[in-house]
Amino acid sequence: MSITDDKIQQLRRENRRRHPVDFTRPVLVAEQYYDFIRTILIEDTVSIMLPVDFVDMPIEMAKLKYLMENRPQIIKTSTDTAVNFTFIFSDEPFYENDISGEVKGARTFIKQMQPSIRFYNEKVEKSENITFGWFDLISPGMDTRLYTIIGYASINNKKLQCSFNCDYRLMNDWNPVAVKAFLSIIDESLKKKKSN
Repeated sequence: MSITDDKIQQLRRENRRRHPVDFTRPVLVAEQYYDFIRTILIEDTVSIMLPVDFVDMPIEMAKLKYLMENRPQIIKTSTDTAVNFTFIFSDEPFYENDISGEVKGARTFIKQMQPSIRFYNEKVEKSENITFGWFDLISPGMDTRLYTIIGYASINNKKLQCSFNCDYRLMNDWNPVAVKAFLSIIDESLKKKKSN
């Protein structure tokens, strides 16, 4: 990184500290503004704030990009498919007090399988709506290194596994936005129970 790049990164960090992510107005990420909207992921179960122009990834593209058998059930992607939010909802019992252990276990498993992966943060955070545990890493991708956030929440006492990925060069721009999006998750089943 050149001195100019370092200075730009420092200015971006300072700007983020002074102006935290606020989804009520357009959010600047890597020289592009995004409008966010509450998006229903699973009817009457879970919603999240996501960029308005993110769409469901076409299944053909998902099969190429996510080769694993356990492909995410929901993949919301940018129009160029370079930035992705993914979600896997499980029927297995999973409670708020399971989140920290799941984060530690998943991180340990990945580290054992691929020791060269570089890990950064590991946190459990609470918002007014949800407790979300997450960690982030950089791993090799098909054509570039990928920055990935992997996280967990309990929705109606079931496990919601979330992930976010983008080119590693955009990690500092996207990290606070993606984490804020995950912290915006709402367990819609609780609203339904309260209204009954």
